[in-house]
Amino acid sequence: MENKSLWKLVKNLWDNGKSFEDKYKKFYDYYDGKLTKNYFGNEEKTSENIIEEIIETKVNATLDAPFTIQVVPSISPLKDISEVNNHQTIADVLNEEMHHILRCNNFQELKEKVIRYGEIMGFSAIQTLIEEEDGRAEIKLEYISPEDIRFDKGAKSFKDLSFIAYKKCVPPQIVK
Repeated sequence: MENKSLWKLVKNLWDNGKSFEDKYKKFYDYYDGKLTKNYFGNEEKTSENIIEEIIETKVNATLDAPFTIQVVPSISPLKDISEVNNHQTIADVLNEEMHHILRCNNFQELKEKVIRYGEIMGFSAIQTLIEEEDGRAEIKLEYISPEDIRFDKGAKSFKDLSFIAYKKCVPPQIVK
């Protein structure tokens, strides 16, 4: 496929994808206390915004919940002890690497954003990227705002999606 055909296809998918930008702005304004009436039809509601307090309570409770992210080897009980030790050694190395990647990418901050905007919008996303430079590769985790995401309009659920796209600003020299 030529580059022009590829860009036409990508543009067509983007233009015809379901955008949540307006919904995101409306939900965020409601969370932020900027929408105080007529949000639920014609009936005016109180100007007291309790949504932010509810969401922040849920975010803090989730962040305070004790859980760990761990690489655990799947080992058959029929394996001998040396093979079990080999699997555990590999899992320990992978676990250290995973935690290093999470630390380098400010995972706590990303996790908080994903939880908060997931509560506001009903979904949230992080993109995993591999950046290569001078023969070295780094794994980057990047938060994607719900307003920058497009989905397949015909999908009834996440299982039915034929594509998910997101907007990213890229310098011209990289695109070339």
